[in-house]
Amino acid sequence: MADKWSLKNSFTMFDTVAISGNFMRSPDIELLVKNDCKPFQAKSGEIYKIVLNGKPGAKEPRITITKSQKGFWRLQAEVSIGAWLFGSNIFLPNEDDLIRFRSDLANFIFYKTGIRFDVDIERATILDATRDFQAGESGAIRTLKILTHSQIPKFNRRSFNDTSVYFENKGVNKNKIFKIYSKYHDCIDKGASEEEIELAKGILRLEVHHGDNRAVRNLAKSLKLENRSGLLITPETSERVIKNAMKILNLESIINNQSKSNLESLARNFDKSMALTLAGHLAFKEEFGADYHELSFINLKPETIKSYERACAKTGTLSL
Repeated sequence: MADKWSLKNSFTMFDTVAISGNFMRSPDIELLVKNDCKPFQAKSGEIYKIVLNGKPGAKEPRITITKSQKGFWRLQAEVSIGAWLFGSNIFLPNEDDLIRFRSDLANFIFYKTGIRFDVDIERATILDATRDFQAGESGAIRTLKILTHSQIPKFNRRSFNDTSVYFENKGVNKNKIFKIYSKYHDCIDKGASEEEIELAKGILRLEVHHGDNRAVRNLAKSLKLENRSGLLITPETSERVIKNAMKILNLESIINNQSKSNLESLARNFDKSMALTLAGHLAFKEEFGADYHELSFINLKPETIKSYERACAKTGTLSL
């Protein structure tokens, strides 16, 4: 059936990452300005920060260079890997893409700043492990509806318009967040292209956001790894993070029970007669399309079909 889905139909990797390193030599301000970096000056006239945001739509890495009070400089490069490599973060990188990403990032940093930056040995300071599920349009919404009633110890739940659910760590600094959202609606909200929106249909995205150096350091410690991007930004790390998140969210159970939850939802929300009628409506719609009332052997008005569809939509049950 069109809306059935499983753990096998999923893809795991990373979306946004940031990599940071320190250096002692003062940056070449003239070169940085020439390459469209913006310097920031203190009242004394001393430059304390240089930022490269990139051209609109370029999806290039954002580079921030800041001077510490101890006199050394810190460079951080932040980027959505898929968006930079492929032009859209609809696509997640594979293992070969990660190798290319590291090489391209080191070359990009050197070209823009003149600084030789060993991406592999520097530390990760933002890390978004990500997994996509081909859930179907209604499957994604149903899963999000279920998650709006879930609780995780030490995390606060936030829901947004039935299209995303966030679980944020309690406290002032929200540096670890479990994000589950409809990629289709995310693309619409962000003004993505028609092609991206079409490709995103039916995708449910799980993202585990580690938003600062402390969160990434804790992750590395839990995995018994050094905080070096070459060790952390790997398929193995992403897989372990996502599996742990799915266990915490009980997502595997939700996914594996989707195929039967639709009919159960109808039975729970309507009397037996209406539940059977709506189940028949969904079966005909799946077999013949939304305009099945036009078939010669179906004696129903378009308004009746629309009323069935509205009734199904109230429970998030738009297909079997």
